[in-house]
Amino acid sequence: VTHEHADHVDGPKVAAALKANGGLTLWANNEVVAALGAAGAPSGQLSGLTPGDWLNIPGWQVRAGGGWHKPIRSGMPRFHNLTYTISADGGTVYHPGDSLDLPYGSVDVLCVPISGPWLALGEAIDYVHDADARLAVAIHDSLNTDIGSQLWEFRLEDHSLVGPTEFRRLKIGETITVS
Repeated sequence: VTHEHADHVDGPKVAAALKANGGLTLWANNEVVAALGAAGAPSGQLSGLTPGDWLNIPGWQVRAGGGWHKPIRSGMPRFHNLTYTISADGGTVYHPGDSLDLPYGSVDVLCVPISGPWLALGEAIDYVHDADARLAVAIHDSLNTDIGSQLWEFRLEDHSLVGPTEFRRLKIGETITVS
């Protein structure tokens, strides 16, 4: 989990899922771990992470990064936000949560937020350009209408703006091969 906002984690539902399956472990920043503990999640199934931590899960390597949620406006409280670089089977995916923190190194797939009260289209274009991934996949897009999504897609598919990165908006349930 990247951070504690309700569009990223539903405390009671996650706590119930953890209670129902003792084999699950959830990794998140310490604020999320504390909130889930307060919601009744079993403490032995919660693990706090800070930027720079590594998770070694059989067949996967995950590096936590980041630091802060991108601000909505000055004067509003800031929230810790983890990013995740996930490597498996020769491919690497980067998930920034609610930030535009660049990956530590090159990645095959960049998850790019395309909607939120903290984000402007030009920032997303710059982010995709600067990350220089092979493929950028839209995330954090549930606030968009179909017309709004078409505008974002039109701009993020423009190689004169984003460079050689291919952009895709996946349909619900659609998968891609990373390696």
